[in-house]
Amino acid sequence: MVVEEIPWSQGKRPVTQTMMGFLARWTRRLSWKETAQIFQTSWENVYRSVEWFVEWGLAHRQLEGVGSLGIDEIHWGRGKRAANFLTVLYQIDAGCRRLLWVGPRRTQATLKRGLAALGPEVVKGLRFVCSDMWKPYLGVIAEQASQALHVLDRFHITMHVNQAVDQVRRGESTRLRAAGKKERLKHMRWTLLRRGSRVRGRARQKLQALLSSKLATARAWELKESLCHLWTYKSLLWARTFLDYWCWRAMRSRLEPMKRVARACYAPMKSY
Repeated sequence: MVVEEIPWSQGKRPVTQTMMGFLARWTRRLSWKETAQIFQTSWENVYRSVEWFVEWGLAHRQLEGVGSLGIDEIHWGRGKRAANFLTVLYQIDAGCRRLLWVGPRRTQATLKRGLAALGPEVVKGLRFVCSDMWKPYLGVIAEQASQALHVLDRFHITMHVNQAVDQVRRGESTRLRAAGKKERLKHMRWTLLRRGSRVRGRARQKLQALLSSKLATARAWELKESLCHLWTYKSLLWARTFLDYWCWRAMRSRLEPMKRVARACYAPMKSY
């Protein structure tokens, strides 16, 4: 029995390398099932094509020049269990943005495995690291990439601040309802979560009436809006000074949800 190597295929794969690359690229736009149906092949062939394409890319990729690293988690499936999260590492340099590594769960061990997969030379060469305020990530970044400037993701900070404002509103709404004044904060949730410059019409009138009161929700909303000025600073010194002042205001606000956000924002600053 003689086995001949075919240059346009690999091993005993029933699909050529050109076809596997073709199918793998189409899975970026369509689901695997749709790709199989449109090109009249099996789901198994699409799966094997993607698997081969990823393996080929990992074997031939170059990690030189990775100066900016993004770290995030992705939720998939149902529920909030640890198994329903993935840790994602991706390059965010101006000239190159690409996925570098994906691992199960969002723990310190997962992030350490991801950084180990990139290699010590890549980690020590990082200039910027962008992440959210997830504590397991913060400790690993400070330990292994202390030379890099740690940038907290604006989207996640805004999300945490909005959640804090909503917690203050719900708590105060419960107290007002017990006192027979439930109309004060009725239908105000989405108005409070919008940026002030985007509130128009009657919603703006209700917001102005709320801000002229002495309610805790009004103080929480003012703290949320004032934090937006942080993103206008170009100087690191002035941005740090403003954030110090904002955290000081939040800690003196007597609003526990806002104080939690201030602690989360201030914790990474002490490590850099």
